[in-house]
Amino acid sequence: MNKMQNKVMLMTGALALVLVGCESNPFPAEGYVRETAPPQRAFMPAYAVNVPPLLFVEGEETPYTLGVTVPPYAGDPIVEIDGLPAGASFDQKALIIKWKPSRVDGNPKDGSDPAIGFARYPIKIRLSATEDPVTTIEREEFITVVNSRIAPSATLSLTNPRFTQGVWNEMNVSIASVDYPQGPFVVEVSGTTGGVRIVRGTDLTQLKIGYRPTAEDFVGFTGTERPINVLIRIYQTDGMVQQISQTWTLVKNPSSAI
Repeated sequence: MNKMQNKVMLMTGALALVLVGCESNPFPAEGYVRETAPPQRAFMPAYAVNVPPLLFVEGEETPYTLGVTVPPYAGDPIVEIDGLPAGASFDQKALIIKWKPSRVDGNPKDGSDPAIGFARYPIKIRLSATEDPVTTIEREEFITVVNSRIAPSATLSLTNPRFTQGVWNEMNVSIASVDYPQGPFVVEVSGTTGGVRIVRGTDLTQLKIGYRPTAEDFVGFTGTERPINVLIRIYQTDGMVQQISQTWTLVKNPSSAI
């Protein structure tokens, strides 16, 4: 055996040892090297609170259910809520917030104009668990109440008043409003030839409508009494209007030059 044959045999033996030592072909037919991914670690669920949008409407009762998650080792969830508005309730077992806001709960609590249309109440939600005395998470949320605005109501002292020409006549008006209990209110009177005055005092819910018919009210009218249709509008900045239709009777005064 010559030297060339010895060299070939040595190289063949070395290659055989390499192939025997490999458990699998590191260069498969697919053209890439296979690698085995390490096993994935299982993560424990964390503490979490899922809160739906807490939107309420004045005069309507609405329930909202919270969703909570605690780790299996922690036992049963404990949920507490601070800052719930008066009249609202929270069922700790069913995790339900329930409330029927009153007709004023949608008015802004900072005293701003109710025409804004809603009020917000901050609350704080705390989540803990029965078997975990250490962990507590807190979450700040808002309860929003939509203001279902109601037009003011007005009571007039005269139903179908009679106003005499040249004489100052007054009619008392009492106004009540859920959204604007203290006023002030805009009062408009249409249907006359003019000369209507709104007399206000310190109590902005009590006022007078004053009117003194003049000769202009009887121009082109030959009778001694003239009925006119009057529309009284009472409203605030939210645009909710109370409209009152009346028939005023204007009485001609032959002795009046006015």
